[in-house]
Amino acid sequence: MKGFGILLAGCGFWDGSDVWESVLISYFLAKKKEPYLFLTLNLNQKEVVDHLTQKKVFEDRNLFSESARIGVSEIKSIEDVSGEKIKGLFVPGGWGLLKNLSEFDPDENTFNVEKKVKRFLREIYRREKPIGGCGLASLLFAFCLHDISESPITLTLGNDAKLSRKLEDFGVIHVISKASEAVIDKEHKIVTTPGTFLKKNISEVSSGIENLVLGILELTG
Repeated sequence: MKGFGILLAGCGFWDGSDVWESVLISYFLAKKKEPYLFLTLNLNQKEVVDHLTQKKVFEDRNLFSESARIGVSEIKSIEDVSGEKIKGLFVPGGWGLLKNLSEFDPDENTFNVEKKVKRFLREIYRREKPIGGCGLASLLFAFCLHDISESPITLTLGNDAKLSRKLEDFGVIHVISKASEAVIDKEHKIVTTPGTFLKKNISEVSSGIENLVLGILELTG
């Protein structure tokens, strides 16, 4: 594969990857004629949430099957893709990203990322491939990369004070930003945007994700 990877953690902001962000990333890549492939892991979701009521539903769902709602047949496990073979990686946000690919409790101040995801992100970073993320993906980046970076990484997830402090606990520089903006860390080849985490309309989110994709393409050279 010569294109970009888009890492999914299911389908839907509350228990998977945000749909708007996932679709817009793939749209703007396609608009630039850049090939891409959706990636995920074959794991069961930690929980299922009714997106109408935002209440838990007692069902069993699989990340691969749920991610395929977005990626259709163009989806592979990250275990089957080498960081050497892709141009860079995009990670849409959503609370489901943290629920399914990490152990995160903001109240208990605990955080731990699924080991295969951590290994994959660190491989991409060490190969100096660009990494782009929306909203809560910044927390994954901070946890997985802060200890292998020689200088502080610059990220954004919008303007949430509590989660901004969590990023800063990892030694990250957090930049307050609008939904329409993307923050580019050229030194570390990382671009982030708040995405839907700021709960803005799709037009503003679209502008931010277009800037995210353009920033990654610039870093790809």
